[in-house]
Amino acid sequence: MVSHKSQNLKKGDFLYKQGDIGERFYFVVSGSLEVIVKSEGSDDFKYSKTLDQSTYFGLKSNPLEPRGDNARVTSEGACEIIEFHSQTYIDIVSKTQLSTCE
Repeated sequence: MVSHKSQNLKKGDFLYKQGDIGERFYFVVSGSLEVIVKSEGSDDFKYSKTLDQSTYFGLKSNPLEPRGDNARVTSEGACEIIEFHSQTYIDIVSKTQLSTCE
């Protein structure tokens, strides 16, 4: 298994969409991503937050159980991310203090 991979996104590219199975952990190397969520009881999406350079996200709660993501993440422009599989995330957290920073 490859432990990580780098991705280069263009403006408007989806990293993942609401409902996708979350089995990845991400680190933003450069650029920024927009997170939007579906309004409860509606098909409308609303802005939630921006993920900028050096931000990490995904798989913070329970990486052992894949979950349906509740947000849609889109690149705001040129963006580079590093994507880690869940097992790599578990290995990193078990060897560092990352879990105490969440």
